[in-house]
Amino acid sequence: MNIQRIFHDHWDDFLDDPEVIRRGIRPVVKNEVDRMLSCGTLDAGFEIYECPHCHKNHVICYTCKSRFCNSCGTKYA
Repeated sequence: MNIQRIFHDHWDDFLDDPEVIRRGIRPVVKNEVDRMLSCGTLDAGFEIYECPHCHKNHVICYTCKSRFCNSCGTKYA
């Protein structure tokens, strides 16, 4: 199980926790997690390419390029 799946399954519950609500969460943290959750999905944006040989369309989803992301962050390490 990757970290993106863990956050996807539990991020909303974490934000609804009374202690988190009381103490607050920095906007930059919420922004980075939201970017990571949309990484590699259609929500992050995409491009469609057509193969010149078979004429099939291929959808390439954008990545988040966030240091927090499990797949994008390793490029920065």
